[in-house]
Amino acid sequence: MADTEDLLGDGYYKVAWCLNIANIAAPTVDELNAGVELQKYITRDGLNITSDQGEVDNSSLASTGPTARGGSSTFNIELTCKIKKNPAENVAQNTLVKGQMGFLAVRSNLPHTDAWAEGQRVKIYPAECGHPNEPIAAPNEVQKFVSKIFNHSPADTNAVVAA
Repeated sequence: MADTEDLLGDGYYKVAWCLNIANIAAPTVDELNAGVELQKYITRDGLNITSDQGEVDNSSLASTGPTARGGSSTFNIELTCKIKKNPAENVAQNTLVKGQMGFLAVRSNLPHTDAWAEGQRVKIYPAECGHPNEPIAAPNEVQKFVSKIFNHSPADTNAVVAA
């Protein structure tokens, strides 16, 4: 029997760049609604967030082998965004400018058309936009740029939207 319970990713990501979030553990609906929605401008494979965690050696002279604990986590964030013909429609390019401080909010597991609502899980990354990089031109592709996003403070990857 085929497993039909897999949650698909197509259309199930909402991404916003917010200028103000008072409490990253509980961003409000108003704070998220004030953000610029970016999911329509990010390529299908362009939401690239990876994490890495440092290792803390906690072994001692009495240890018979190496042991470790989890240390600090870091997030590497890159957004690959489409470039529009009409400069006024370049929402991602006009939002993700070098030095722009804000918060990247990412919600998955719900259609992107669903409004932000109390109780939803969301990941919040306090961030600064880096210099946008335009990739090498390629045939049969839209023009695009890559924005490196620097996570400057601890993120909350288990935040819950507040009223």
